[in-house]
Amino acid sequence: MTDESFVAENSGPVFIETKCGVTVTVDAATAERLATEGIKKLGVSHRSNGKINHVWFCQDGKQINLHRWIMDAKPGEIVHYLNGDITDNRRDNLFCGDNSRKAHARQSRFC
Repeated sequence: MTDESFVAENSGPVFIETKCGVTVTVDAATAERLATEGIKKLGVSHRSNGKINHVWFCQDGKQINLHRWIMDAKPGEIVHYLNGDITDNRRDNLFCGDNSRKAHARQSRFC
């Protein structure tokens, strides 16, 4: 991924390729924030079945989950993907709530 992939000329979605070739979608504002904070590479963690678990980056020696960073999630808050696509990290696709069944059911209604 190059710095050019973070440049957004409009407010539409920005597509960023991770280190392993997975394309991640973010908002233009998120792409700009990543560039401003000097984050140049995104990584992807996979589950044992090969499916993507989450998208992350390293900052100050720590692995940060992109979706939690975008939503500024506090400890105990869970970030859900409204459309179920873990590579779609546009802010309007993310829902921040707790880990209760009620929050999960509320999230399911948006899918």
